[in-house]
Amino acid sequence: MNRPLLSLTSLLIKSVSLILIGGSINIAAALPEDRKLPLDINADWSEFSGGTPTGIYRGNVVLTQGNLQITADEAIFQLKDGELEYIIATGNPVKIKDLPQANEGWVFGEGGSLSFYPQQQMLALENNAKIKQSNDSVSANKITYNLDTRKINAERSSKNRVHFTIQMEGRE
Repeated sequence: MNRPLLSLTSLLIKSVSLILIGGSINIAAALPEDRKLPLDINADWSEFSGGTPTGIYRGNVVLTQGNLQITADEAIFQLKDGELEYIIATGNPVKIKDLPQANEGWVFGEGGSLSFYPQQQMLALENNAKIKQSNDSVSANKITYNLDTRKINAERSSKNRVHFTIQMEGRE
């Protein structure tokens, strides 16, 4: 049986994409019912411009959608034709927490920045990116997740290589 290494969420409508130099792994999709839930955003300060339309949130930003939670220092999103075009979040670090499948463990991730493009079903963590589920983990400069193909990729920096830890006990 080909069991996915990490299960990630469609971030801010669920999340994480990795573009790996050197390898890729499959990931399970997020809880389907969470994708239909509203996105709830809390912050110390916010501004919304209806012209573009763009939202900016700063200070203790918490974005929640179902089981998905993202915390950041700042988050910017843009709508196009009434749909979410992208979310860019930065922090020290940006953190994600998600339960993508009811029968699997929680996914925890972090990085200096997060980019989510829901129309392309792509999510990326960059700058010292890390993702952990149960005892499995990956760390890299950039981690990218394609929500459609459920493929995760990781890219090294000039100083550090990509690192995966995959527990074999209990896998079929």
